[in-house]
Amino acid sequence: MPTSAYKISNVLPSGMPCNRDIVSIRAHIASATSQFDLFRYLREVTTWYGFKYFAVNSIPSVPTTSIAETMIITSAPSDLIRRYDAYSMVASDPASVQMRKACAPFERRIGDIADAQDDANRAVLLALVDEYKLDCWFFIPVFTPDGGAATVSFMGKRNSLSFQEIAELDLLSSLVYEGLCQLSGDTVAATNALSAREHECLSWSAIGKTSFEIGKIIGLSEHTINHYLNSATKKTGSVNRTQAVAVAIRNGWID
Repeated sequence: MPTSAYKISNVLPSGMPCNRDIVSIRAHIASATSQFDLFRYLREVTTWYGFKYFAVNSIPSVPTTSIAETMIITSAPSDLIRRYDAYSMVASDPASVQMRKACAPFERRIGDIADAQDDANRAVLLALVDEYKLDCWFFIPVFTPDGGAATVSFMGKRNSLSFQEIAELDLLSSLVYEGLCQLSGDTVAATNALSAREHECLSWSAIGKTSFEIGKIIGLSEHTINHYLNSATKKTGSVNRTQAVAVAIRNGWID
């Protein structure tokens, strides 16, 4: 079927009328001027399809033990990501293994993921997903023209997607990732170097310190720390400090 004839049924992200053809949706995504525009778009798509959070992660050439290091953009709380990484669960997560070789969308339920963990991590994971009301994850592999791989994922508590929903999310995710790649390239080219204080605050944030804790460590007010972190977030073209940390790590600005 020609791309121009493909219809996204009843999708209404970012104020678009229902049943607009894919050409209109592509134009809408292309009109984004920042990653935050696409963040808001994906957040609306996430809610529309009955999920709670979304994430876009790069797929590194070698396995990683930290999901935060691969994060491009996400609406998931930083505390959820930090606690997941604290127990190195990604190393034994079957979804992480499948993401590295998947060419088609796939779903994982909490039972699949929890069963792959040891007893201690399983208990921690089950408590974590219960706290955040999660029981399913839907992963969509996306690719760049030069062969780079990433995944767009949606998480929440809902029934399995229909074939039509899968097709719609697959297409939307590919278009959004295409837009993110374009904006990311523009951002990296224009990004100013982090100041010494921004670098210091991001480094502490990367190991899970709050603004209050960072302020106590380096002798500045919490308000001032937030100022430096907000500035670093803008410079890295990010939408929150979690993404700013991930961008800084990927670019070698912090360890």
